[in-house]
Amino acid sequence: MIIGEVKNVKRYFDKDEGINKAFEFLKDIDLDNLEIGKHLIDGDKVFALVQSYDTRAESECKFESHKRYIDIQVILDGIEKIEWSPIDKLNLVEDDFSKNDKAFYKENSTSSELILHSGNFVVFYPEDGHRACIQVNTPSHVKKVVLKVELNN
Repeated sequence: MIIGEVKNVKRYFDKDEGINKAFEFLKDIDLDNLEIGKHLIDGDKVFALVQSYDTRAESECKFESHKRYIDIQVILDGIEKIEWSPIDKLNLVEDDFSKNDKAFYKENSTSSELILHSGNFVVFYPEDGHRACIQVNTPSHVKKVVLKVELNN
């Protein structure tokens, strides 16, 4: 897992072509007017899912992980809490990797909390369980882009 500010992204990702394409998309697009939905960047290898939602109580959100894609979550507007835990510390509830590249896990007591504001990003790799969309104190509206970057196995 990596957390940082979009303005400093070059520090972290100069060597990965897929991640570079994902962040170039952010740099080249009008983020204020980015439409909700899926945006292809490099076919199924790199794409963006733009979301708009209200954050929820922690109990309504589930831990998940992915095998095929790295998740780069960028907060465009708003604030949300995301919890992180290594998947080997979580208990698998549902394996949906073959269909939707996603597995769900039971919550645990070993997670770490991240508070993300506008302009912050976090990168989750296959070993990173994450529970997103959690409210900070009270529900708030969030606009987020989740960049999906296919792993080079």
